[in-house]
Amino acid sequence: MSKTNTRTDTAQIYNRLSVLRAEHGLSRQVLADAVGVNYQTIGYLERGDYNPSLDLALRLAEYFELPIEALFARQPFEPLSRRAYPRQEETCCRVFADTFALLALLGERSGRWCGDWYGRPG
Repeated sequence: MSKTNTRTDTAQIYNRLSVLRAEHGLSRQVLADAVGVNYQTIGYLERGDYNPSLDLALRLAEYFELPIEALFARQPFEPLSRRAYPRQEETCCRVFADTFALLALLGERSGRWCGDWYGRPG
């Protein structure tokens, strides 16, 4: 008895093709011609309607001179804007945590609890 693959659904592969295309000022047609596919294929990839073959994924990675994992992933990519410009709350929380750690360190060295500096009983 031979085993056959009966799986009809495939996992979503996420990509950064539209971002890279925009960065390089490329149309879908120009990118498609460079990697040897129809321009509609690039659109299908960008929308997530189609997962690339390994060969096509490698050709795209070579074209952009990036490792394949910089273009494709099984999980959604974190938006680049979030990495470059963290949200105000994240920045404030980090500043507060750093300040509190510094106050705790100073209090430890002076023998005072940092709550004493704010008039709280310690």
